[in-house]
Amino acid sequence: MPILGKKTGKRSHRPATDGKGALTLPDLFKNALLALPVAMAVGLLLLLAATALLLTTPNPGQYAAIAGTALLYVCAALYGRLTVRFSRGKLPLFGGLFSGGVLLLLLLLLAWILPESATAYQRPLIVGLYAAVPCATLAGALLPARRQRAKRKRR
Repeated sequence: MPILGKKTGKRSHRPATDGKGALTLPDLFKNALLALPVAMAVGLLLLLAATALLLTTPNPGQYAAIAGTALLYVCAALYGRLTVRFSRGKLPLFGGLFSGGVLLLLLLLLAWILPESATAYQRPLIVGLYAAVPCATLAGALLPARRQRAKRKRR
């Protein structure tokens, strides 16, 4: 009868990937779709807080576009970070680019659906600002990608 807690046999070395294979495109897509509602919810809360803060000023419409654009980039960086986090830190470059593409497609879809968006998106500055959204997701994905070195035991 074996004793509980006693290990018999040789210790097996586990690879760093915990036995799972490489990250595939469907896994990356699944992780991006899982991170999207979380980033959207945080973005909505930040937008509500910014709206409440702007309503306390004498002219709330003066900084509305600036605050909205800044919050768009913050949420895009958070979305890139969450996509890489859900993928367990694998392939942060592709995760950031993929999540940036998903967010850009979502913005273009909303611009196509909303009725007043046809006149608002004719300005080159607005198009350039929205085209920089994948750069924000890439920055959010790559910033925390540095890993700490594992401490080795000295014998």
